[in-house]
Amino acid sequence: MIEKVKLSESKEIYEKYMSQDFKENEIPELDDFIKLIEEEKSKVYIFKKENKKVAYFITMEVDKFILITHLAVIKEFRGKGLGKEFLKNIEEFFYDKNLLIVEVESEKMATNKEELDTIIRRQNFYLKSGFIKYSKIDYRLFGNIYDILIYHIQQKNISDEKLKDIIQRIYGEKITNKYLKINILK
Repeated sequence: MIEKVKLSESKEIYEKYMSQDFKENEIPELDDFIKLIEEEKSKVYIFKKENKKVAYFITMEVDKFILITHLAVIKEFRGKGLGKEFLKNIEEFFYDKNLLIVEVESEKMATNKEELDTIIRRQNFYLKSGFIKYSKIDYRLFGNIYDILIYHIQQKNISDEKLKDIIQRIYGEKITNKYLKINILK
């Protein structure tokens, strides 16, 4: 079961899990994280199984488009096949939305074989669950290179320009102008 959590539980997820699950340069500063939640620009959700928190994800949303900025199964529950079930629950939770968008670190960011294997494993996790790698966009955020993966819920087709516009609207002018670079590849 997926639930949206309040600010206090969002802070707990940040402090207890995010530093273990993501690289330092992929996590916002705590003050920025709190501000985004307070302003309702970001939302934090948990996935419970048998009344235990087993996974979490963070979104930014505009209209009927959902950008998942962070998603992780909690360490002690990994390797138990919960990831696919988790993504299926996310799809069902957002059944009335048009599109799920996920940023996944690009293979270009790997500095060694272990990092490359982790990135490929993450990407394959989404691809096996029905996400499609959107290869027509060069996407850089806060100096990191990401691949965009999309999952069609109600909207079956999306143009390059429309996807770029959606992501820029999700992040807003301040982030887009300063930290987000999206180039459509020919």
